[in-house]
Amino acid sequence: MWLFSKKTSVKQRRIVLFDIGSLSVGGAIVQFERAGDGRFLPTIVWSKRVFLPFQKELNIDRLVKEIYRALSQVCDAMIKNGVGRPDTAHVVLASPWHMSQTRVASFSQKKPTIVSEWLVDTLVDREVRRFLESGSVSAGASSKDAVVVIEEKGMKLLLNGFAVDKPFGKRAKEVDVALYVSMSPGAFLGEITKRVDRAFTSIEIEFHTFSFVAFDVVRDMFAEEKNFLVCDVSGEVTDVSVVRDDVLIETASFPHGKNSIMRAVMKASGASPEEALSRIALSAFPGRSSSFKAPMKKALEKARHEWKEVLADALAKLSEGGLLPHAVFLTAGAEASSWFSDAFETTPAGGSTKPFSVTEVSPSFLRPFIGVSDAEKDAFLLLEALFTAKVEEKHDTVV
Repeated sequence: MWLFSKKTSVKQRRIVLFDIGSLSVGGAIVQFERAGDGRFLPTIVWSKRVFLPFQKELNIDRLVKEIYRALSQVCDAMIKNGVGRPDTAHVVLASPWHMSQTRVASFSQKKPTIVSEWLVDTLVDREVRRFLESGSVSAGASSKDAVVVIEEKGMKLLLNGFAVDKPFGKRAKEVDVALYVSMSPGAFLGEITKRVDRAFTSIEIEFHTFSFVAFDVVRDMFAEEKNFLVCDVSGEVTDVSVVRDDVLIETASFPHGKNSIMRAVMKASGASPEEALSRIALSAFPGRSSSFKAPMKKALEKARHEWKEVLADALAKLSEGGLLPHAVFLTAGAEASSWFSDAFETTPAGGSTKPFSVTEVSPSFLRPFIGVSDAEKDAFLLLEALFTAKVEEKHDTVV
């Protein structure tokens, strides 16, 4: 978890990457090449995305079954493409397929002690156990539904109240670790694992959450931006995460995503799913939407108002810890990103008179950071490829 000094070994790795949301399941083959500075540079050499059937009324059990079916399709397509034997499989879960919380693992004593990797790992393990034993996660769940910890990510380490990049070997009376912990239902993870393992027998599988992936990549890209929001709009859910002083503090989720907007527009205007999505995308540009008929305009205005209302409620809760940052990084997919960006920028900023400034994390925004021979229009896979490059660097490390 904490690798502050390293020397590298292999020059090349290949992984398979899966993106599991509530709108679609994506997959990619990613090649990593060692750069002169030791970093892995990712190139997506193949990708595929399978969209889930649109549901006029959401049925979560049916949605889960469709995810399993779509994942199997992506795995089959990978094998037909001739991926060979990848080194690792990475699976990124979007909401609502995970839950997460930021915790602080602390150590304090009167006399200074030498900070070691063992000490930090012990603090982290103890804090995760406390969280699981608190009853706030799996109270009342059966063994089949019990959650499994999939991430324990250290975001910042403080010695005597100060952030330190290379803490090991130093002495301190107080050690604090800002820790991101995520979990997912064990039965769900088991079904995902079964399908990936069927395609790539006995492969090592690592699970991640999109909330942390987006935060981590944006933090690296904008090192000068210490405080910001990350908004991810998926099919059924919108997540808004608050980052303060380079730490993901809290995430608010509400069940109002792209599909919710489409259902509202379809109900009010009688449009098909395809027409509703097209009109949502075009309505972000006044010149293109001026010809819309009155029922469609009214439906779009109502859907926009409803999404902004639930967003404002989420922002109000997040702002209880202080005024919110104004910089927002948005992931919403190419077809509706501008619509959500405009809606967010015109939402009150939690008590501040300064409006939000939204940056759309689009394929064109990410392309300079990654070698792409496929998936050029898939911002989610691009983000995740950048993140897994860092993960693979740490695997390929000798301390």
